[in-house]
Amino acid sequence: MSALDAFRGRPPFGPLKDHMEKVVECAQEVEGLVAALLAGDVDQLSARRQRIVRLEREADDQKNDLRRKLPRGRLSG
Repeated sequence: MSALDAFRGRPPFGPLKDHMEKVVECAQEVEGLVAALLAGDVDQLSARRQRIVRLEREADDQKNDLRRKLPRGRLSG
């Protein structure tokens, strides 16, 4: 398989960008999680944790879908 063969069909850049945005969204929740922890706000802590778990699951689903669509095998020039 040539390096160009990997780009036949639909390029993976859009789904890859979507995955990166989901990861950033998840990481941005950590500050609120820590703030709730330090404030002792159990309800907010639980809500933030649940949101992070959901976002991580969505990011994992995106990553797995992207991997399924990429060609298998080594690239050779």
